[in-house]
Amino acid sequence: MVKRMNNHIKHYNNRLLYTVSRVAVLLMLLTSCAGVKQKPHELAELPSEEAENQIEAAEFDPQTLYALLAGEIAGQQGDMVTALKYYLPAAENNDDSRIAARAARIAIYAKQNELALRAAKRWLALTPDDQQAMKISIIALLRNNQAEAASLQILDLIKNIRRDDSVTDKQAFAAVAKLLQNEAETSDAVLVFKSLSQYYKDNAQVFLWLSRYAMQANQYELALQAITRVIELEPENAKAYVLKGRLLALSGQQAEALDAMLIAVNKQPDDFVLRKQYAGMLIRQSKLQQASEQFEILFAARPDDRETIISLGILLLEKNKTERAITLFERLQNNPQTANEALYYLGRVDEVKKNYTEALARYQQVERGRLYFDAQLRIANLYAHLSKIDAAVESLQALALVEDNPEKKARVYLLHGRILQNAGDNKAAIAVYSSALDELPTNIDLLYAHALAAESLDMIDSAVAGFKKLLKQEPENIQALNALGYTLADRTDRFQEALEYILKAFKLKPNDSAILDSLGWVKFRLGKLDEALKWLQQAFDINVDAEIAAHLGEVLWKMGRTDEANKVWQNLPAEMQQDRHLQETIKRLKK
Repeated sequence: MVKRMNNHIKHYNNRLLYTVSRVAVLLMLLTSCAGVKQKPHELAELPSEEAENQIEAAEFDPQTLYALLAGEIAGQQGDMVTALKYYLPAAENNDDSRIAARAARIAIYAKQNELALRAAKRWLALTPDDQQAMKISIIALLRNNQAEAASLQILDLIKNIRRDDSVTDKQAFAAVAKLLQNEAETSDAVLVFKSLSQYYKDNAQVFLWLSRYAMQANQYELALQAITRVIELEPENAKAYVLKGRLLALSGQQAEALDAMLIAVNKQPDDFVLRKQYAGMLIRQSKLQQASEQFEILFAARPDDRETIISLGILLLEKNKTERAITLFERLQNNPQTANEALYYLGRVDEVKKNYTEALARYQQVERGRLYFDAQLRIANLYAHLSKIDAAVESLQALALVEDNPEKKARVYLLHGRILQNAGDNKAAIAVYSSALDELPTNIDLLYAHALAAESLDMIDSAVAGFKKLLKQEPENIQALNALGYTLADRTDRFQEALEYILKAFKLKPNDSAILDSLGWVKFRLGKLDEALKWLQQAFDINVDAEIAAHLGEVLWKMGRTDEANKVWQNLPAEMQQDRHLQETIKRLKK
């Protein structure tokens, strides 16, 4: 390639080479060649027309002129590496900063990182106050894994930018952040802003960007320290409290996260989006009453906001305030764009009111779109409520045939199986799950449902194998660990193996009543009655449940404390006292 290009150039005689138009050379030098499609984050801006006119009279010696022509021809042919072989020596042997700038840009574009650093250093040596040279130098340093050196160069860039009194701190550091966002690894960006924070200890913008990048790098402790400093410097900065709230939530400090968000809301009470974020956080933390209060404020501010209407309506349904929910959802009917949603959510209201026929009619009117799939699932579920099992199965089979999304398809199969199980047909249910797993063999929910169904049919080996297959994919799946442990404890004599699985689940979620119940039950099966009683009592204190009561009562009974066992059972709510498992336990013990 190089040889062919050189032969082409040598067709020019020396006289032609020396008299070629200086303007043409300058245009090639100052504009992007056809082979270099500049990207804003890779190549700094080209000089303006004014700058081009100022250098119109420039002259180059024959050797330089040859190098520039050769480099441009290579660039036009898309050979950036060869272009750089001509440009970089020309840059290093001339004091014209434009040649160095061109060499640096070509090297950056071609990702010739070491050469880019050489060219950038040359450019910066010739024009030490040129912001574009500084930016290219920073990019080159970052690409050569020299983040600390880049930090020092950024300091010079910021000082240069701030010479213009019209530029604010926010603008200056935002420019740096943009450069880092496009060119630096997140960890390098953290390092850069951490370095900057040592020089700008009272600059909130530096700590704000440090917090943002640290959060992206999952360095939550550093991010929290940085955002705390922002709040110290700017106590009225509501956005800083929002970021602090997000960081606290990511760190697992949910209550503190809500406190931070509430401070932000109180500082900007008219910020609709901010209040909606706070309300959403309340919902995620199951603070439904407080969430309702926030959505009432949002509704008063914007009574036609679709998301607010839907969220508030659903919260009202949770509190069984159906009439107010109806009033809200009917507002959606007035807008053709939300009429479909009105049908769906009014159907939800009918379900809560147990008006299943009316709900079914509404769901059947929901047209294809965002809510169509959920409406079809609810149609099948309502058929089941109305004891129309065949209709439910047919609707789900039809839905599975047209649904391509694997996750949605799994939901169809899961509901199909659950409806059959609720109807008492466990064999048909496990057949559905087995067929579904042939199609979706790694779906966690299907594996879990199949294993549970197998256990209910006394197919213990199949159930255990299913739980273990699931755990190969998700070793810390708490539900599967507990279910496998409980199945082994309750249905086999592999008690020690059972204990190992249950303890793994316990370590992951120590206050879960189902896990505590399993732990108590395996201790009972191991003959450790005192330990069993301790764990089962803890489980029952957390969750008054018929199955836990059956286990707790059986342990007390075996310990000779029959009066206490009877008291546990008799104090259960009336509907729980009719639980099949509890009744079977009491009957067996009192024989």
